[in-house]
Amino acid sequence: MWSMLIAEASAACQPASPASGQTVTCTDAQPTGFVAPAAATGLTVSIQPGATIDSQQTSAGTNPSFTNVRVNGTSIVNNAGTVGNTAPLNRDNFGVNLAGDRSTLNNTGTITLTAPAGNTTTRVYGAYSSAPAGSQYESTTVTNSGTIAVTQNGNGIARGIYSGENTTLFTLNNTGLISATRGTSATATTAVVAGVDSDDDTDRLVVNNAAGGRITATGTNTRAISGRAAQYEINNSGTLTNTTANEAAIATFAVNAGNAGDATTVRAYNTVITNTATGVINGDVRNFDQDLQTATTVVNLRRTGTLTNAGTINGNVAFGGGNQTVNNTGRITGGLSFLDVAATVNTVNLGTGSSIGGNITAQGLGTNNLNLSGTGTLTGTVSGFTSLNQTGTGIAWTTASGSVQNLSGNLTVAGGNLTLGAGSTQNVAGLIQVTGSGAQLTVNNTLTNKTVNLSGSNTSLVNNGTLVGTGAAGRANTAATRVYGVLTNSTGADFANVAVTNNGTIAVTENGIGISRGIYAGENIASMAITNAGTISATRSGTGTAAVAAIDSDDDVAALSVTNRAGATISGTGTGVRAIQGRAQSFTIANAGAITGPAGGQAIVVYGAGNGFLTNAATGVITGDVRFTDADPQVATTANRRNSTTTNAGRLSGNIQYGLGSHTLTNTGAITGNIAFADVAASRNTVNLGTGSTIGGNITAQGLGINALNLSGTGTLTGNVAGFTTLRQADGAWTLASGSTQTFSGGATVAGGVLTVNSTLNANTGVGTAGTLVGTGRVAGTLTNAGIVAPGSTAAPFGTLTVTNFVQQAGGTLQTTLGVDG
Repeated sequence: MWSMLIAEASAACQPASPASGQTVTCTDAQPTGFVAPAAATGLTVSIQPGATIDSQQTSAGTNPSFTNVRVNGTSIVNNAGTVGNTAPLNRDNFGVNLAGDRSTLNNTGTITLTAPAGNTTTRVYGAYSSAPAGSQYESTTVTNSGTIAVTQNGNGIARGIYSGENTTLFTLNNTGLISATRGTSATATTAVVAGVDSDDDTDRLVVNNAAGGRITATGTNTRAISGRAAQYEINNSGTLTNTTANEAAIATFAVNAGNAGDATTVRAYNTVITNTATGVINGDVRNFDQDLQTATTVVNLRRTGTLTNAGTINGNVAFGGGNQTVNNTGRITGGLSFLDVAATVNTVNLGTGSSIGGNITAQGLGTNNLNLSGTGTLTGTVSGFTSLNQTGTGIAWTTASGSVQNLSGNLTVAGGNLTLGAGSTQNVAGLIQVTGSGAQLTVNNTLTNKTVNLSGSNTSLVNNGTLVGTGAAGRANTAATRVYGVLTNSTGADFANVAVTNNGTIAVTENGIGISRGIYAGENIASMAITNAGTISATRSGTGTAAVAAIDSDDDVAALSVTNRAGATISGTGTGVRAIQGRAQSFTIANAGAITGPAGGQAIVVYGAGNGFLTNAATGVITGDVRFTDADPQVATTANRRNSTTTNAGRLSGNIQYGLGSHTLTNTGAITGNIAFADVAASRNTVNLGTGSTIGGNITAQGLGINALNLSGTGTLTGNVAGFTTLRQADGAWTLASGSTQTFSGGATVAGGVLTVNSTLNANTGVGTAGTLVGTGRVAGTLTNAGIVAPGSTAAPFGTLTVTNFVQQAGGTLQTTLGVDG
């Protein structure tokens, strides 16, 4: 009887009772639909334009279901007409039921189903496939360029496309419209209403929504795409929309809301969402372990996923406890959130074009990594994340003003330039490190008690902001408690071409007995350059002997250069603090600004084996002693030798101390203190004094090496000279001031210019043919004249020059001044 009713109802679709492999053509109005005979497979059902296919009852019982079109395995339904229920019943209604393996629906027409108000469990599906128990459908395909629309006006289920039980692969290709609506007459909102949905017994569901394609949902707790397919792949170049605020456009999950999961049936669940440059997703995107998940759950079934977005997502993106990867080069107007657990590994990759309008948050229980590539601006708050990494060449990201990055691990710049923007905040429990060749960190904000580590060759820091570090009182002096503003240190291969440019402030304060350094060049550094146009300072508030310095270096640094520009300051304040110190094998300091040590202390101390170079420009001011020594403090027994070259055209308010090596000092500026050499037999020391030179103290040496004092230009030497070998004046006009004593064991030579001796000159002295010696002092030694010797001076023309022994050579001139008697 049931078979006869079906056959009669299908009489207008010809043939009415087709055999396997036949084509059925439906035209005109079909009020009771088409249901293929149970044994008929491989059918092609063509619903012509203008044809209308309504439904018929396809099951008995107290809640019978209705179907518009049903076909069996390997069949194809081509719909260009209209499939719908013109008079909705309070019964399940299925538009196109692909009730067999390898069946296909091609829809260019309209499939519209509605569930009436007042129902509690009625289901309406536009098109679906579900294998019965004991069967498995290998492949089902729906291609839609028309309209598939379902409306649920009651409290039941409505699905535009549904992939049900025991399906290996379900593929949906959409260039048309698929919509699901929950009407305002619904009194409950827990039942599924979705444009596309799937059961968890679907192994793989692929949704391809092409450009121009639309999948939409409207109403409370509705979704454009929803479901539990084990492998859910969504490729969107069109539009996925939930028109209701705060609802999901996409919601994939492992188990339904309220389901605690089956601990005995572990199954992998994964979602892959690709939103291309033309793709627009309006509404939230959710990939949960449990539908409507709001907190970490005890669900044993985790859904992992990958979201690749190059288009626009107008909503939030939320994930459960599975491993997730987000690749974003598009726009996400909301935030990203992760309900991670201890075993979770989440990765967020942001590239050029990426925009995140909200925050990026996680529970902080798993491993959560944020990676930056290309160019962009990081806004909002990052919390619960393990690390932030920037990689690749030509990369340039900026943390926006007001943004916050909270990391339990490291912030790493492995490539490009990462700028910490003014007004942004980084709370980093691990390291802030620059590791990749060519990588640079630019700091425009304030980092407090956080060292910037330059941990690779060709790495750099540009500081336009503030780096502040404080060593707490009462802490032990250990490697773990050291305070650095900037640190470069290698435990392996040497780092080369490390650079620090400071245009802001780098300041460390030591309140205890530990070590604090503004910038430190540590172990295994081939070359490092520091350029300062701002302020670098170190302060000790109490007493202590551990190193506290604005700039310091280890002896495993091959070459370190410090350039302090005009207007810039490098300073040390407090007991034993230095502005610059260290043992770099080649240590170069060029100063045009201010280098200041503590009152009565040292501004610069360079020691250990190697070479030192100090250039103090005309605008440069060094306040405090300068030392180029073999040890700190200098000791006579050390085997190290530090050689140096000092050129001063500015002002050095302090003493200069040199060690056992060989040193050259060229001065055309002011040195207010003494100049001392701890020379040994092998030492070769030279002091060159030129125009503008003033020495406020004495120039002394041990007298064991060869120590030369050379004069050129014009000037006055007011201090004593002792332990030196030779004095030579090449040109100009110099005066050895009255009251001072200069001693030269190897003699003095006036090769050119005028030397005025108003002092005691303990030296055998020769005046060359181009030289002139005048004065009212004393030459304690033999004075050999081949040039001009003129006792007296401009101020005292009748003065007396006292000479122990005078030798007049041929061509030499002895000039005297005659007074007029009476």
